[in-house]
Amino acid sequence: MTPEFFVDFKVQKDIFKRALEKDFSITEIQQIWRQILIHFLSISPIEQISMGSHQFSAAETNVINNIVQRLHNKEPFQHIIGEVEFYGLELKSDARGLIPRPETEELVHWVLGSVKDNDLVLDVGTGSGCIALAIKSFNDSISVTGFDNCSNAISIAKENSRNLNLDVSFVNENILAPKSHEKPWDIIISNPPYIPFSDKKSMHENVLNFEPANALFVSDNNPLLFYNAVAKFALNHLNNGALIFFEIHEKKSDETLELLASLGFKEIELKKDLQGKNRMIKAKFIEN
Repeated sequence: MTPEFFVDFKVQKDIFKRALEKDFSITEIQQIWRQILIHFLSISPIEQISMGSHQFSAAETNVINNIVQRLHNKEPFQHIIGEVEFYGLELKSDARGLIPRPETEELVHWVLGSVKDNDLVLDVGTGSGCIALAIKSFNDSISVTGFDNCSNAISIAKENSRNLNLDVSFVNENILAPKSHEKPWDIIISNPPYIPFSDKKSMHENVLNFEPANALFVSDNNPLLFYNAVAKFALNHLNNGALIFFEIHEKKSDETLELLASLGFKEIELKKDLQGKNRMIKAKFIEN
């Protein structure tokens, strides 16, 4: 029988660090390391504190090496681990929906400043359901609906809703050719596809190869396609004095502001993200 070998904790951690340091920051490597120990090796954060003398078995080492290889293949760690934290919620994460970004958490925070008890809220292009679920978690009296034209996105959004025990209605709906909806909403939010196809050449492989292109890209000839569609839908489905919120392309802020103004929205406000980029817009619908 071949004797099993073991690798010293500090040695294995150093090997792991050196394997990833070209592609990740020290902080990211430390975070990934901690999450591997928790989710794949069942070693709690408290147990990790006193692991200096731990010896990794061959099986444990193989698990770590497999994850390193997947990271080298540009697979997002959120997909490897199968979850992502968003606004305090643990969401399932895989190729069916976009990985939520910190900028979208900022959008949620801005929206929540305007949400009132018993409001009716619609999230257009809901993807994994992150925006809709975060808003519902803030106040259970709010009625939240999420639209998406992709059945895969709807399936992961519903899984997240069940896992979090949050009652959100997710509907397969094409905002470019919407069905009739009688419900008047108090807030409509959308983080639609807004990256021109021409921007692909400057994007990372982990996004291009593992996240759904239909949730990211839009034609260079009509970059505001979805903003126009959502805004026109909102004109017929918002209560008087209700609000619309968008996450936007930083380089298309002027055009998006002009679009909303041309459609008659009032009190239009542009907000920067924490990186100082034009990232969010809020506008009010006021009946004439």
